[in-house]
Amino acid sequence: MNTGLQLKLLRKQHRYTQEEAAKILGISVRSISNYENNKTPLPISVMIKMAALYDFDVFTVFGVHDSSLVYDVPVYYYFKVHFEYIVRRERDNDIRFGNVLPEEYYDERLRSYITEYINDPIFIKNYPDAAEVAREDGIYNTPSSMRFQE
Repeated sequence: MNTGLQLKLLRKQHRYTQEEAAKILGISVRSISNYENNKTPLPISVMIKMAALYDFDVFTVFGVHDSSLVYDVPVYYYFKVHFEYIVRRERDNDIRFGNVLPEEYYDERLRSYITEYINDPIFIKNYPDAAEVAREDGIYNTPSSMRFQE
């Protein structure tokens, strides 16, 4: 199934019209239509907002290994949005079971997930730019001497 169709189905599954989704996401109805019809590449900023609004995992919709879906986006951002999804699910489950924790706990969980992957030598070998982008993002601060060396 193509990405645009998946976005459209997710929007409808959450019972949003294009107008409602556009207003919440802070974009135009035309942009929503273009994304859903695969006429315009989806910017990472909109992808992150849609992932939160439609409650989906970016791996499910976009697939990390298909770089043609969202061009010029470092793979790190896919993983970050993926882990944000996981942490959001953890928080929702905690709340459902009456375990209310401070937001700092979930921020640290996100940082921990990302750091675990960024430190993995196989991950670094497959995605050499990920650690650098993570450092620029400010979520991961490891000395450059720890980067993967071939």
